[in-house]
Amino acid sequence: MARSSINQRAIEKHLKEIAKGYERAARRNPIRLPLKLRQPQNHRSLDRPKLRDARPAGQRCA
Repeated sequence: MARSSINQRAIEKHLKEIAKGYERAARRNPIRLPLKLRQPQNHRSLDRPKLRDARPAGQRCA
């Protein structure tokens, strides 16, 4: 009885070619998703108070 073996090298070569094709297609046609921006419900966010320094008074940066 003849024994048939699977050619692993041919399979690996074929898979590399397929992957290369997908990489080329991704470079030519990148995936783009639309961005939905929400508008603030109240415009007070534009008038935020300034952040205070977290260091105790009297200490300065070296």
